[in-house]
Formats: sequence, C-alpha cells, structure tokens
Amino acid sequence: MIEPLETPLEPQSELRDLLEAAPDAMVVVNDAGTIVLTNSQAELLFQYQPGELEGQQIEVLVPERHRHRHDGHRHGYGRNPRTRRMGSGLELHGRRSDGSEFPVEISLSPIETERGALVCSAIRDISDRKLVEDELRGLREAAEADRARLAEAQRLAHVGSFEINLVTGERWWSDEYWRLLGLDKTLGPSRELLLSTIHPDDLAETQAIWQRVDGGESVDGVTFRIVRPTGEVRWTRSRMRVETDDHGTPVKIVGTTMDVTTLHHAMARQREAEINFSLSFEHSHVGLAMADLEGRLTRINSAVCSILARSESEILGKRMLDFVSPGERGDEDLMARLIGNHGRYRTCSATTERALVTPNGDVVWAQETISLVRNEQGDPSHFFLQLQDVSDRKQAEDALIHQATHDPLTGLGNRAFLSEKIDQVLAHRAADRVSVLFVDVNKFKVINDARGHAAGDALLVQIADRLRSAVRPTDTLARFGGDEFVIVCEDITPENAERLAGRIVDATRAPFDLEGQQVYVTLSVGVVMAEAGDDAETLLRKSDVAMYQAKERDRTHVAVFDHQMQALASSRLETESQLGGALERDELRLVYQPIVDVHTERTIGFEALVRWQHPSRGLLAPAEFMSIAEETGMILAIGEWVLREALMQLQLWRMDVPGARDLFVAVNLSARQVQDPEFPAAVARTLAQTRAEPAALHLELTESMVMSRSDVAVQNVTALRELGVRVSLDDFGTGYSSLSYLHQIPAHTVKIDRSFVAAIGEDNASATSIIGAIVGLGRALELDVVGEGVETPQQVEELRRLGVRYAQGYLWSPPIAPAAAQEWIREKAVRDSPSA
Repeated sequence: MIEPLETPLEPQSELRDLLEAAPDAMVVVNDAGTIVLTNSQAELLFQYQPGELEGQQIEVLVPERHRHRHDGHRHGYGRNPRTRRMGSGLELHGRRSDGSEFPVEISLSPIETERGALVCSAIRDISDRKLVEDELRGLREAAEADRARLAEAQRLAHVGSFEINLVTGERWWSDEYWRLLGLDKTLGPSRELLLSTIHPDDLAETQAIWQRVDGGESVDGVTFRIVRPTGEVRWTRSRMRVETDDHGTPVKIVGTTMDVTTLHHAMARQREAEINFSLSFEHSHVGLAMADLEGRLTRINSAVCSILARSESEILGKRMLDFVSPGERGDEDLMARLIGNHGRYRTCSATTERALVTPNGDVVWAQETISLVRNEQGDPSHFFLQLQDVSDRKQAEDALIHQATHDPLTGLGNRAFLSEKIDQVLAHRAADRVSVLFVDVNKFKVINDARGHAAGDALLVQIADRLRSAVRPTDTLARFGGDEFVIVCEDITPENAERLAGRIVDATRAPFDLEGQQVYVTLSVGVVMAEAGDDAETLLRKSDVAMYQAKERDRTHVAVFDHQMQALASSRLETESQLGGALERDELRLVYQPIVDVHTERTIGFEALVRWQHPSRGLLAPAEFMSIAEETGMILAIGEWVLREALMQLQLWRMDVPGARDLFVAVNLSARQVQDPEFPAAVARTLAQTRAEPAALHLELTESMVMSRSDVAVQNVTALRELGVRVSLDDFGTGYSSLSYLHQIPAHTVKIDRSFVAAIGEDNASATSIIGAIVGLGRALELDVVGEGVETPQQVEELRRLGVRYAQGYLWSPPIAPAAAQEWIREKAVRDSPSA
C-alpha cells in the first residue's frame, strides 16, 4: 500500500481521531482523487478491510459515471481546488467492494494542509430514505392519475399533499391536507391560512423554511406542530420540492405533510427510555467488562456475575474462554486477531456467540462483543467487552428453524428440509444406494371438497402416521406439499425400494376414520434410484414423473422411474406449452360424425369432434391433448371455441344446404365446463351470437362429471335445459352410479357406450341384456337412446331389434371435415327426396 501523504497532516493523529469520532463514513481525498484517509465507518459501509482503501482512487467508492450523470461535474473531486464544489446533500451512488451499488448522500468540506488542499467527504447510506422517497413519489404520481384514489390512500396513511403553481399563483390542497389541519375547505388554500395553524413556538422556524422554499430550495423532513381550531395540537412532518422548467426557473412547489403525532410521542417515550437506561446502566442485564491484552478480566459489572452465576472474585483474573463449554469453544483466537489488526484505528470490534457453563452445569448462550481499545499512540491498550444473555433468542431461533423446516399439520419435514436432506445423503452415500419415493394421495381433492378441509387435514395426519409405521427407522419421511409425501432412503437396493413402495401402498388399504365414517383412499408411488450427478431437484423431478406414471396404473399404483418416462413427460410438457397458442394460431379443427335413424337411415344430426392440426406432428386426436387441456384449465377456452364453431357451422348448413333445416349438432363437454357456475350463461351468449335455436344444440356429458360435484353440475344441467338446450349422457352404462343418478339428471338422451355395441358381434349375452335394459330405462324416462361405435350390419340389426332408434359409427361414416359433411348432407337429401 502506498503512503497516503508525503508529509503528515497537521496533526494527522488529531484528524484521524476526529474522523473516527464522526458517526458517518469519512473519506479524505487529495487533488489527484486519491484516498488518503478513511475511518472505520467508511470501511464498514463499503465493506473493505482496514487500510485497504488508502491509496486508491475515489472512483472505487463513487463511480465517475454516476457523478457525471448527476449534473455534469465531479462534485468536489476535481484537481483544481478553486473549481471544486463543496457543500452537503449531494446524492450519488456508492459502490461496495463486491461491486454492488447503493444510494449515498455526500457532504464535502475543504481541508487545507501545508502540502495542499484536501477534500473531506462525509458519506451516508440513504437507501432507506430513497425507498421512502420512491414510495411517496409513487403516491404523488398516482394522485395525478386518480385524485379520488389518492384521497382515499392519503386518508388511510394520514398524509396530505399540496401544490403551488408559481406561475399562476394557483394553490391546491388535498382533502386529507384539509382534514389534517382541521380546516373547512371553503376557506380556500393560502399561505396565511397555513401559517395561522402553526404552533406559536414553531412559527418563526416555519416561516424561515418557507423563505428557503420561495428561494427555490427543496426541503426534506421538516417537523413542526399545528394547532387545530379545536385547540388540539398535532405533530406533522413535511417535505417540499421545487420543480423548475427547462431554464431552471422555479414553476411549482409540491409537498406532502404527514401526521406524525403518534410517532413523535413514541419517539419521545423512546428518548425517555434511553435516559432511564443510561441512568440504570450499571444494573442492566447487559454485562460490561474490561480485560487486559491477554484476555484476563480486570473489571466487570453485576450483570456479568449474574450471567455467569459467579461472584466477582470468582471471575476477575480469568478469561471468558475459561467459562465456555468444552464442546462450544467458539473463536478462541478472536482477541489475538484484533490485536494483530494493523489498521490505524483507535478501536476495532468483533462479535461472537458462546455457550457459557455455570457452576451447576447449566448452559447460558451469550453474545459477546469485544472491542480493542488503543492508547493515544495507537498501540493496543485493553479490551472492552459486552456480554448479553441470548438464551431465549437461541431457543426461539431453534423453534423458528423447526417451524421453517417442518410441516405444522403432520410434524414431518417440509420441502426445504427435504431438499437439504437429499443433498446431505447424496454427499455421504453412494448414489446407487440412495432412493427417493414420491407418494401422492389419489383423488384427495374429491374427499377434501366433499368433507371439508378439516376432514382433509385429519386424513393427511392419519396417512402420515401410517407412512411412519411403514418406512424404516433410517428413512426420512417428509410432506412435500398438499397431498404429496416424499421418502428418502439410504443404503437401499432397487428391489428393497420397490418393496418399500408396496408396503406404503398396502398401509392405506384399511379404511380411515373421519368423524365416525369410513373412507378408503389409495396411494400412487413413484420410485427413483439416484444416479451419479443427481441432486435433490433432479431426484424429486424424476420421482414425480414416476408417480404420475403410477397414477395411470389401475392396480399396482407403483412405478419405477426410467428415462423413457422422462421423455414422455418432456413430450407432454412440450405439448402443453404449444397447446396454449393453438387457438391464437388457428390450429384447432372440428370434424363431424353423422348420427342416423337406424330404421330410415336418415341423418338427424352430427357430433362435433375437435382435432389439433399440429404444425409438425400432423392432425392430433383428442386423446393426445385434451387431458392436458383439462388439467391446465385451457379446456374452458377450447370448449367455448368448439361450441361457437359448431353452432356457426350448423347455421351455415341450415341456411345453405337442402335437407339440413332440422339437423342438430352435438358437442362434448368437459368436467371443468360442467362444474363452472358461469357455463350456462356462456352457452346462452353463444346461442345469441350465432342465432342458433337452443333445441339444435345437444350437449354431451358423462355421469362422472356430475358425480364429482353433483350439486353444481345438476344445477348447471338444469339451467341448460331451461335454455332449451338438449342434454345427453355419454358413455352410459360404464359407471357404477348410472341408475342411481339418472333420475336426478334432467337429460334428454342417453348414449350407449361403444364397448357394449362392440360386444354384440362377440355373442356377448350380457352386453345385449345391458343394452335392452338401457332401452327399457330410456322408454320409462322418455329418453332418446343412441348407440355409439356401430361398425357392422349385424350390430345395427341387433340395435333395431332391441329398440334402439338412433346410432353413429364407422358403418355409416367416420368423423369428416365440414366440407365433406356438407356433401354428405346433400347426397342424403337427394337420396331421400321423393323423386330419387
């Protein structure tokens, strides 16, 4: 490090003492912009080691680009002392040793020496003040946009604002400003009216401040009292900013005034408390002590005796390390490092926490602050110690750490705890001996919605207990979130990991008791064995992928991760991301399958089916993207598009194609649409927009859609029927609740599932019986019956015999494009005409 000055300052030691006594960061710079002297506050503020700044250019602390951007000058750091700008309140940006920047306020003062002029800079971190200024600036800008909203905000914050147009003389006070002063708005704002409210003891100072503002100076943080007409005295704090035009001429004064009465009284009480604290310092719980350079205690107060539970004679002459717990020796070289610090400061300090042992063996956690005191010559003289009992805080920290890393419902570790645990295990175990099991409760949302969140929480607690009993003592069980749990296994083989997954699934086969009622749930478990290079995030992602594969399995509910699963998951994610823009890119298409009268072969309508014309994968069937749309919620927008597109196409056919006047169109609904309370209104709007007859629209839903939230679904179906829309139950006969729910659902049509129709050609007597039963049920409830998936003449003949009147399937036509469907209609119309 270079010498800061060629010759000492006069006297340099006194200047250094003055800098150290200053509360702000102090930096002394010579004409060349070189830092020649700093205090410890500056090094603490800018995060430099003692002495490290001396000899460096001022640009390391105050970057030149910020000084130029501020007003085009170097703010006092130039080479010519006659042109240097001195003063206070210069707001720039400081830069710490790590490169981070923060706002500072700099006051510059000249120092004359025998060797030339220096500049002394007092630097203060104004980050907090800037945040407050930015917030108030935001409030003012919001006020210009919406006065009413600002008035409410000001009322809530007890902040009033005012403006003075210096060109026109016009004045404006906000509603809250009037309320704060306790004045009637009809009086009209004026300087005289404001000054009439100022407390007599503050009037002269306030008038002087207004003179400064009138002179073009902005004023920040002025506190004064006002006296309301009722005699009530309130403390206020004002800020006033002078705005200028392009020529620098003041044109407007804007300001804010806040009622700080409560804050003032609080600060007054705080000052009183500080005085009382100072008077009772000797009796404080904070221990104070002095020690020689070897660390031996030479003087203590009663608080030190209380903390150590020893008498003064038992403590004096010993070191603090003599009372530290053997297992918590802490930083034994702290004092030596302070002495070895060759910085040229009178004091330097360090803080540590130690576990101290009392004579009866109790452990007391104490925060120890050690300050090295130097003599007039700058040599180490002695140590000053502050000792504070922080045992309660340590206990609270331990409790907070436990809360931050554990689930309050089950007491299990949470996601943060889990990630740290996996990384720890991977760091100390061979990767191929570590396994992660991702556990999900199947259909938990159904139970939660049906029984309520309290019952859902109770179920999760019981599941957690069963999982605890199923895992090994060395395994770590955590709640990942919601209805998901994760198990981390150490020293386990792939076979044993899979066996553990099976035990976990078996653990929930017995029913759970929820308020006296038995509930059955199943689990899906994804298993992954760690590989070299895996981390916590990777293992959790892989096990999650395996868990979703397990959900698709009907029996085992366990899946072991392989990389093909990852590829499928990636493909699914890609499909999901691309599906979001399919509507905007006009990639969705509708195809139409005819529905015919099996006795006359006459076409009575079409079922509209959606396809995705993918730009690279070609035409995709619904199975490749509709489940993703359902899970992500995109199904609502897609469903609305399908409904509108199908009705518009039907209207075109009805107007332009002979024989299409009485056709209807059937549209499949999703579970989200059926359960959306706003869906009937959306259907009504679409009917109005397309001018379609409600009876020409058949909406198809499955019984499972109704069962999941039967109350909302039944209400929606009833509302749709009241609109005149016809409702069809699709895939009828495949659910266990068909008969029990059919009389509750106001449907017009049931569609026999294609699996029963397909079984007709296999001489399946039970399928024929089921179809006959459905037809009989339809007649009893006055419902139309439609057979799906008809592919052979034998099937259609049997449907006729059983009394099924309508059907659809590849026997007549696959789903076809709108143009082909239009030709279909034309051909059928010609074929069925009397002249044909």
